[in-house]
Amino acid sequence: MKSIFITIFNFIIFEMTIPLIDSVKAMEEPFDEMIIIENSHQDNLKAEPTLWPLSYHPMRDKETIFYPKPLPANDNFLRVSDLHEIWYAEYGTKEGIPVLYVHGGPGQGCGPDAMRFFDPSFYQIILFDQRGAKRSKPFAEMRENTTSDLINDMEKLRTHLEVNQWLIFGGSWGTALSLAYGETHPDKCLGFILRGMYLATDEEAEKLWLGMGDHYPEAFDKFKNYLPEDEQDDLIDSYNKRLQSPDYNIRLEAARSFMEYDDKCASALEPRHPLKDADCLGIAIAYSHYSMNHYFLAENQIFNNLSKIKHLPAILVDGRFDTICRLAVAYKVWKSWPGSELIIVPDAGHSSLELGIVSALVHSTNKMKSILSK
Repeated sequence: MKSIFITIFNFIIFEMTIPLIDSVKAMEEPFDEMIIIENSHQDNLKAEPTLWPLSYHPMRDKETIFYPKPLPANDNFLRVSDLHEIWYAEYGTKEGIPVLYVHGGPGQGCGPDAMRFFDPSFYQIILFDQRGAKRSKPFAEMRENTTSDLINDMEKLRTHLEVNQWLIFGGSWGTALSLAYGETHPDKCLGFILRGMYLATDEEAEKLWLGMGDHYPEAFDKFKNYLPEDEQDDLIDSYNKRLQSPDYNIRLEAARSFMEYDDKCASALEPRHPLKDADCLGIAIAYSHYSMNHYFLAENQIFNNLSKIKHLPAILVDGRFDTICRLAVAYKVWKSWPGSELIIVPDAGHSSLELGIVSALVHSTNKMKSILSK
């Protein structure tokens, strides 16, 4: 009886292993062999978005997708006002196609793998931390910190690095800033790769604060109950008051609570590591500052001005389960942008470091190589 049981068990394991191995092999095939539905319709009404293959697998690692991390060719600060200096770095080849990485947040700064979405033998990779973010100085400084200021900083950086035109690669809040920059300086842009579309409208901001609780009710309860009961009627206003408080400890505790909520909702499958206190403060304070001021934009300003950049190539990447920047927003932009491509990652949320998002973004930068080489 024991031998029969072992035989049956081994057969089951064998049958389960074959599709597992096949799926891993399929995921390791070159991106060029994947079937991509191109969007060539003028109005995008009859086109279909690209449905990315299922990517998450415990036997697959992002290291097999990312480009190796290159050493920076230049790592420095640029003074952009009497008050602010922004950090920037260059990677890759100086003779390559320039690409600007525009981080999210606001206030997040560039992560340690930000340069690894790009082929360093083809691209001149340029990273920068926006005013008050991460390495930029002064840290978490919100004076002289508006969307127009950030757009002007991007232009100062382009001029400083003697770049004529560049590809714009933005994620989350970085998509809004990328589009706002492009609409202000369309002649300086080669195209766009945008992950986690955000148009910085009041509706999106409210959904970010409150709507994520529809999918993560336990995280929302903790987020809400951090506040005293008499402050819970208007969560947004209560958190903003605490995040802008002159008392450091009040700001820090509110920032920790806000970022824990955001972090819980950012990934569909892969848990993220808790942020350091400085990162919590930098992101939460900047987000509060920008959202309180409607991102220093008129309502629907970005969407209403898309016509200024619709002649440029664009690839949009969104996770199906992104509760921070909703897929419906990317879909709306895609339908309004002739010739653009929307890649929907079925097993991902918002984070740029989820396996499917990483693979779709690397694919997108590789695809732009051929588009920009024509």
